[in-house]
Amino acid sequence: MKYLKALLNLRNNYSVSYNIFGDIPMPENKQPANVVKKDYTCDECGKGHMRPTGMTLTSHPVQYPHECNNCGNYQTFYVNYPYIDFE
Repeated sequence: MKYLKALLNLRNNYSVSYNIFGDIPMPENKQPANVVKKDYTCDECGKGHMRPTGMTLTSHPVQYPHECNNCGNYQTFYVNYPYIDFE
């Protein structure tokens, strides 16, 4: 019972969630995170950005074809640009 009371009295950056069955409290720690958008500038023209074509190459590892929205240059990458990352 002391454990449950201690969990319920957490302050500021803590909140209490429960497991999927709803019976065991699990403390969550909230921390601010910096979100950044990562984009890829075309190697050919230097002006456009690479955009996914919608296809996926089922190699190992998976590759994603991209096309420049300015000059039409074609390249494959291991990630889909643009994407969101955390610092």
